[in-house]
Amino acid sequence: QATQAGNTNWAAATPVNQSFQVTKASQTITFGALSNQAFGTAPFTVSASASSGLAVSFNSQTPKVCAVSGTTVTLVAAGTCTIQATQAGNTNWAAATPVNQTFQVTQASQTITFGALSNRAFGAAPFTVSATASSGLTVSFNSQTTKVCTVSGTTVTLVAVGTCTVQATQAGNANWAAATPVSQSFHVQR
Repeated sequence: QATQAGNTNWAAATPVNQSFQVTKASQTITFGALSNQAFGTAPFTVSASASSGLAVSFNSQTPKVCAVSGTTVTLVAAGTCTIQATQAGNTNWAAATPVNQTFQVTQASQTITFGALSNRAFGAAPFTVSATASSGLTVSFNSQTTKVCTVSGTTVTLVAVGTCTVQATQAGNANWAAATPVSQSFHVQR
């Protein structure tokens, strides 16, 4: 409102009002690039900032690959993970344009633990072998010396005197890369 009270020569002016709208301010989100992660990596946090100073929220655009709870990202499977940062605004700030960051969840590496095998006498009964993969996936076995021993599943059968070499393998899956095979040898004695 504009007013003029006048003086001894001038009467007070009729006040004049002018109105205008104070609109919500726009805001932007700064959300930096995310680096690739191997499947099996521990949950990690993400951060972003809004030019308004308001808190930024996060969600997963690819829930089959990664999940978000608060600011914590948990990897679910190998693939492409897209995290979206949002800021909904308030009475003074308009909602920010969401910002996405994408990274790859790569296959995790795995190792096989396969203990030493004892020497056996030819004619001994078939026996079982076992090994574990750090992925928790099932380990397979094969004979590298089929003229001395054969393997069916986890059962080793002695065929002749000599050196028997059993190989443990784990082929991996969508989330785990194939493990480096591990071999154990023992002697089949007379």
